Amino acid sequence: MSLVISVVRWILGIFFVLSGLGGFSVDHGIAIAFIVIGLAIIPPVIPFLKNFISRSRDEQKKTESLKDGYRSFSEYVPCDVFLDIEYVDYEDRFTKRAVDVQYCKFEGKDPLFMGECHLRDDRRSFRVSRVQQAIDRETGEVIGDLGKYLRMKYESSPHAILDRVFDVYHDSIHALYYIGKADGQLRKGERTVLYDFILDLAEQRDIDEVLLKKWVDRLDIPSQEDFQRIVGRISRQDQLLIKKTLHAAQAMSDTNKNSKPAELEAIAYLQKRCEISQ
Repeated sequence: MSLVISVVRWILGIFFVLSGLGGFSVDHGIAIAFIVIGLAIIPPVIPFLKNFISRSRDEQKKTESLKDGYRSFSEYVPCDVFLDIEYVDYEDRFTKRAVDVQYCKFEGKDPLFMGECHLRDDRRSFRVSRVQQAIDRETGEVIGDLGKYLRMKYESSPHAILDRVFDVYHDSIHALYYIGKADGQLRKGERTVLYDFILDLAEQRDIDEVLLKKWVDRLDIPSQEDFQRIVGRISRQDQLLIKKTLHAAQAMSDTNKNSKPAELEAIAYLQKRCEISQ
């Protein structure tokens, strides 16, 4: 029965569309009405329009003005600041608030920040442009340029330091991660070696291990083909980085009494491609 209804809708829909396009009526308004009715009758059109409108709304939500509401954490970077602010919301309501800032977003001309709002006893998001005055609650400093201040706080944080390390040294880190996970799991000793390698590159020894674990666990395991390409790029890096990478790879192997063949093969491949640098 549903097939019959669908066929009838197709026939009627095409008839109305062709009637409108064919100019059965010289009245343009009626012609347009025929086309619209025809498109509405054709089965796939309405679901397509609903899907298109839904996607458009989702995209709009990503770019529209933030109304003191919620945003996806994935669009923000961690930023720990305790502020007292005077704020005017999108309805021009003035409030004084204490906000424990947790995340910031610097894309675009108007930065955003998210945190626990003491006034609302809830996590809220705010536009920097709507902040009339901001004071760092820990230092008492009256902040002149809040957007710049938040960026400075982020860039000096362990989160930003790790961001830079992963951005610059991602090949070596991914190669070691591949080696460590060659047997299906990153064991404690291997994880320690990888953490030490990252901290050495960061020139920071006081980054919290919980934060390091969070960053490392976000890594994707390269395929064998990707690993080989990564090693090719490593072989063209400076001598000091190559030696550090080779040393860390061997140290990973040394933490296991019975290293798996896949791990040994990966280390041997790394050493062979970089042997001129040893």
